[in-house]
Amino acid sequence: MVIAPVVVLIVMILVIEYWHQKKKGKLEESFTDILSEDGENIQERGNTWKWGCYYNPEDSRIFVPKRAAGMGWTINIGRPVGKALYFGTIVLIFAAIMLVAYGGLKDYEIKIEDYEITIDAAMYDISVNKEDIASISLIDSLPDGIRTNGYGGTNKSFGHFTLDEYGSCMLYIYNSVDQYIVVQLKESNPGFVIINGKTPEETESLYEDISLWFYK
Repeated sequence: MVIAPVVVLIVMILVIEYWHQKKKGKLEESFTDILSEDGENIQERGNTWKWGCYYNPEDSRIFVPKRAAGMGWTINIGRPVGKALYFGTIVLIFAAIMLVAYGGLKDYEIKIEDYEITIDAAMYDISVNKEDIASISLIDSLPDGIRTNGYGGTNKSFGHFTLDEYGSCMLYIYNSVDQYIVVQLKESNPGFVIINGKTPEETESLYEDISLWFYK
């Protein structure tokens, strides 16, 4: 349900970018001349530009100025290194988008073991030793704060956050549930790990399990 809209969005972006580059290319061709080696002004060949990038296998440069002066630089995708940079960038963008989509889809996996609690979340796994915990409490609201390095979606928030009254925290919460388990740590970075379940009932059950494990 999340990946399909992301794929559609990427395709739309590529189509819009292609249309934009075609339109920009026609506009640039009407204004831009280049000076040949013998000093003659010639119209730049349009077939040396593809998708906003310079394409000329005979040119040894990897980065070249764009046709319109002052518009920056682009990649010569006619060279092997240029192709690698261009398509490598596209792959990285796709990977980042898919990773974000995966983080939004993946549920937290909280495991209570003999001496530690482990929380499995995309890119932000954490393990908390029993001896490092100062206290455990259940609250009904969170103070205001900011995300410093993490994921903040419509349904979920996880990763590194800074909250008023708490300071540095690790959050693994479902935003629609107004109950939170606060695990206070003896260290200050992070000073708290805050989690909940998909429902208030699941959160209360998880709190009972963690409390039983910690205080026994």
